[in-house]
Formats: sequence, structure tokens, C-alpha cells
Amino acid sequence: MSNEQPIGTSFVVLRELDGCWDNEPLKSAMFAELRDDSNSEDQFVSILDVLLDAKFDLAIEFATRLLVAAAPHQRRYVMAAAMSLALHGPGDAWAHIWELVVNDLAFGKSFFLNIAQRLHFEEKFFAGLSEDQLAELYCYLEKTFPRREDPVHQPGDAHFSGPRESLMYVRDSIPQRIASCGTLAAVKAIQWLIAKLPEQAWLSIRLLEAQRIMRMKTWSPLTPRELFALLDYHDRVLVQTAEDLSELLVSALRRFENDLHGEQNPIRALWDRQAGGSTFRPVEEDALSDVVRLFLTRELVEREIIANREVEVARIPGARIGRRTDIRVDAVRRSANGASYDVLTAVIESKGCWNDELFTALNSQLYEDYMVTLRAPVGIYLVGWFDKPKWDIKDRRRSRTPDLTLHEIQSRLDDQAAKIPQGYLVRVAVIDCHAP
Repeated sequence: MSNEQPIGTSFVVLRELDGCWDNEPLKSAMFAELRDDSNSEDQFVSILDVLLDAKFDLAIEFATRLLVAAAPHQRRYVMAAAMSLALHGPGDAWAHIWELVVNDLAFGKSFFLNIAQRLHFEEKFFAGLSEDQLAELYCYLEKTFPRREDPVHQPGDAHFSGPRESLMYVRDSIPQRIASCGTLAAVKAIQWLIAKLPEQAWLSIRLLEAQRIMRMKTWSPLTPRELFALLDYHDRVLVQTAEDLSELLVSALRRFENDLHGEQNPIRALWDRQAGGSTFRPVEEDALSDVVRLFLTRELVEREIIANREVEVARIPGARIGRRTDIRVDAVRRSANGASYDVLTAVIESKGCWNDELFTALNSQLYEDYMVTLRAPVGIYLVGWFDKPKWDIKDRRRSRTPDLTLHEIQSRLDDQAAKIPQGYLVRVAVIDCHAP
């Protein structure tokens, strides 16, 4: 917008007409004036502001339409329309404003600096944004207006607080705003920020705060049914946190490992005997994943081992060929009306020991592709470890398997898991699948 005059100084008399804006003829007359192409940008803002204050739907629709398809002679009003809509509560217009911001760096910088100069981000601006939108906004502001470029002043020195400094304070308040929402969406939004901005270690403090507020707002005591189930069956457990869910899944996978080598030798289902009967080949990764998924369904869902949550075990929908080894586990609490809340999600990524990405996929696939995208706080990196003595030497996968022990692989992957940013929890389970 033009800086030739202070923003919002045109048609000051309009702001003195309090109590008059229920008058439909007045609003219609001002709307006609708004569409006059001879208006300056500041005149346009002054008229649009009072119509938005009056919640005049035609003005809202007109301003939103400018963001999407302004005619050439109207393009000079796009910034003004975006600012006014944002400051009056962006609502449905935010998606269009955001598209303009992320696709045009110059527009985005000017947009936020103008808002900071004008009204220092009124509360209405934030009230219309979801937790995810606030997280995206914070990430954008951090990258567009990085803190290393923040203005620095000596303590005690008088100085003018300009738009850039105002923007700095607003930017830094956003994680607190997200945490104070007290919702599961807020927790997941901050987890996403931690993944996108790993250098900002202090965000883990906001995550703990978001989790605490969310649990305070959603806490409910165990129902009598849940309490009796917990007391009557010694193997029932409570799952309250991501740590609880990860421990439950690792323990279940260790039971799976033990069962493979138990009575009747179920491990045979994971090896294909070759002609002659003396050599074997491991099944493919997706077959291993299927066996694990069925076991977890029996163990966690059918046995109702979790006392205070419903458990759903399924493949991740939409996974492309070659990535169908991934399992999603949702532990869901439900309210009295059946609505889900406080959902804990885990992703289990299955790998055969011959996989070329064995030592890279924990970070690049499990964490970056799935946990961050799905906002899943828990990840399990499951490796099927097939020994070589009975493995058919003609199987190319055999030569691709590292000459390391199971414990060496477990230790190496545990070191990788320990480096995942706070807010996400990755556990490694290397399963002994030695041949029968």
C-alpha cells in the first residue's frame, strides 16, 4: 500500500457514525462508493473497514473476490482487501490471503509489515485461525523475518518501535497462542513446528505446556467399566501418553518375536522353503508387515488389552507400491456421545534386513515422511532380521544384508532414534527371524 499518508485517514467521518450502521440504505450507498475505481487505496480501506465492522456480507464477498480474481484495474486494491479482511477476522478469506502470501514473497513481507504498522495484530486476526494455520504462520514468519535480523536496542535506550519490531513480538507470541488452545490439534501443531524448526529447542517447552493444558481440558476419570476391566485382568493397561503407547507396542512386538519361535514354529510363515528343502528365502517386506499387523490386531484390538482407549490397527491409506509396509496404530479415547478426542497415533515402518535404506529410512521415511506428515508422536522402526546360514545363496537379498549381528544393528539404529527431535518418540525393534 502507498505510504503517502497515514493508513486509514480518509473519510474519518465514517468512523464517527456509531449506531448508524444498522441502516441498510447507508450500507448500500457506501458499498456503491467502495466499488468506485477512482478511490485511492486508503479511501478503499476506510470504506471497507466500516462495512466489515458492520458485517455487511456484500462487502465481505466483494473483498474476498478481489483476492481471487481482481481485474487489472482493481489489482491495486488487493493488498488493502487482504489487510482489512485479516484484521476483521479472516475466516474463509484466510485461505486466499495465505495463497497470495506464500506465492509472492514481496506481497507477503509487505502484508505483514503493513498489518504490524497499522494495528499491531488485533486479537480478531488470530481468532479466525486454526492451530494448524497458526503453526504455518509462525513457520513462515520465522523464515521470512528470521530472528537473526531482529532489531536490537540497548536496554534503557529510548527508540521508535517500528513495524519490524512489532512483528517480532507478534511472531514470538504465536507458539504460546497455539499451546493455550488446549486441544489435541494444538499439541500436533507444535510437534509439526519442532520438526520444521529443529534448531529452536525451546519449542519443546511449549509442547509440554500444550500437552498439560490439553490434558487438563480433556481429562475425565475412568468409567466404572474401564476401572473393573483394569482390576479384573492383570494384563490390561492404561495408555495416557505417547511414552505409554510406544512401550506397549514395543512390548507387543517382543511377544511377537517370542511367539515366532514357540510351539509349532510359526517362523515358518516368514521363510519360503526352496526346492530340495535345505535352503530358504525370506518373505517380502509387505508379507512381514501383514503378519505383524494381524498379530497386533489380535493382541491389541481383539483382546482389548488397553483399558481406557479403543485401538485401530491398519495400513496407512494411500501408501504407494513399495511403501505398503507401514502400519498405523490409533489409540482413541471417546466421549460419552462417541466423539473421538485425545488420539495417540503411532506409525510402524517395517524393513527387511536386506533393504538398501535400512540405515536411512528411520529418519527420511518414518520420521520425515510419516510422523511429521501425520502428526504422529510415536514411531516404531521394525526390522526383520533373517540369518544367513540357511538362506539361499542365489537370493540377491542375501548379499545385500550387512554382515553385522542383530545386536549391532539394534545399537546403531537406537543411536539414530535418539537424535529425533523432542516431541517425537521413535523406538527400534529388531526382530529375530532366524530360519527354522
